[in-house]
Amino acid sequence: QVAIMDFKRRKAVFTGVNAPELHGEIVGESYVVVGNLLAREEVVKSMAGEFERSSGDLAWRMARALKAGSESGGDRRGEKSAALIVVSTEEVEVEIKVDKHANPVGELFQKLS
Repeated sequence: QVAIMDFKRRKAVFTGVNAPELHGEIVGESYVVVGNLLAREEVVKSMAGEFERSSGDLAWRMARALKAGSESGGDRRGEKSAALIVVSTEEVEVEIKVDKHANPVGELFQKLS
């Protein structure tokens, strides 16, 4: 499963026939949400909805979308890691990675603060 969006908001999404079930993808005007091994179909829908409703800078909008996905079921295997990377044309603005944590999305929020 691959998703790409460039600085001109051109998007490409591919989910292969061998992608693990349950998988989903949503392409919005200014975002792409993908997921596989989902606990429920609503995971990607809740992430897209939260991103659309959110305001503020991109990192916080993305973090809130991750939290919405987690709260609606997340990964069916349980959550072990989370990452948030935001880049501009000039630099990496935000790069947060949380691995092997009991509450990776919560820890990501702590690090973003």
